[in-house]
Amino acid sequence: MLAVHSIAIAQSPPASEDDLAAIPDARVRAIERARRDKRISHGALLRGSGVHRSTWSDLRRGLRAPKDETLRKLNAVIEGVKAKPKPEAIVAFYRALMVMLATETGADPELMLAQDFSSEKPHVPDWLRAARLRRLAIYITAVELAIDSNAALGRAIGCSRQNVKQARDQVEDLRESDIAIAALIAKSADLLTGRG
Repeated sequence: MLAVHSIAIAQSPPASEDDLAAIPDARVRAIERARRDKRISHGALLRGSGVHRSTWSDLRRGLRAPKDETLRKLNAVIEGVKAKPKPEAIVAFYRALMVMLATETGADPELMLAQDFSSEKPHVPDWLRAARLRRLAIYITAVELAIDSNAALGRAIGCSRQNVKQARDQVEDLRESDIAIAALIAKSADLLTGRG
């Protein structure tokens, strides 16, 4: 004798911006909108809040009424996370920094931006100067935009995560030992972010 089992196929949670309206509860919809705006992954939201994956899925599909405590936990993660900058914004900030640093140090901004970093050319003075400015720009970009992923910064500006890590480490060491470099970093960051 064969037993027939019924399988309930659950509606999948909304996946696109257009589907936000499909989330029945306005509070859950607001959390989902903020999560997307800040580019927080579902995993990061759930790990940070301690909310189970199935609970979050049910809330988004309207299969479960949200508890105040659950909403509080989810909102705490959303409010505690700064928005991640988009790659285009990272590139624009980095290029503006290169121009500013070149100008501040008396170098030709166009020449500094035109350097090819696909291979090292330490014997070429312009390349060497651009490489030094690039390290400063990488460091300031990472700090000011709060980019904690070397890989994300590297992808945005066209270099490896190892290049980014080396630049950040070298500039951090320089900043601590060279007052002029520390002042240049502070001045450039302040001018570009509108603090100066």
